[in-house]
Amino acid sequence: MTDPKDEQYGLDFSIEKSMRYLQRRRDFFDRMHKLFLLLIILSGTASFASFFGSGAAWGLVTALLAATDLVFGLSDRARDHEFLRRRFAQLAGRLRATSDPTEADIHEWTRERIEIETDEPPTMWALEASCYNEVVHAWGRETDWGVVPLRWHHRLFMDVWPFAKAEFPPCEVVTHTRGPGHTPPRPLAPGPAAPAQSGDPP
Repeated sequence: MTDPKDEQYGLDFSIEKSMRYLQRRRDFFDRMHKLFLLLIILSGTASFASFFGSGAAWGLVTALLAATDLVFGLSDRARDHEFLRRRFAQLAGRLRATSDPTEADIHEWTRERIEIETDEPPTMWALEASCYNEVVHAWGRETDWGVVPLRWHHRLFMDVWPFAKAEFPPCEVVTHTRGPGHTPPRPLAPGPAAPAQSGDPP
């Protein structure tokens, strides 16, 4: 049977990746919202300053910027991603506070993780892969788990273009055996389903 501590480790990794992903999405939408507000203020100021001249064009620009911000709901999206991140953070807190998890704990944490994920917007796969790599580096698991290769256009457009999941195949799954040198099974990277391994997170 799979050791619950191994499953806890895999879940912890996946939750950490999700929190970083949601934080980066929140920060992106928050930056965009502030940028639009700045542009609206500047164009509105220019429109007022040229009120007795050609202020109509600046007024149109202001209206278009405000409408764009409203239609895309940038501030709402930032708030939604922050709400989801906090839910994951609460789950991570309970998971990390448990030193000797049971199978019932694993099932409950997995159920809650899936429940949160169902409320997430469509995935930006390049950003997802970047967050996977980020956690792998932070946890010092590069040698064991590898990283997902990202090309320049993935890095440049990861916040605005979803790309295809198939562009980010999972790294080779490492199989571990219990013993003095045992390390927990690696979580899967974003990408097509890989062959099931004992201890892989759901």
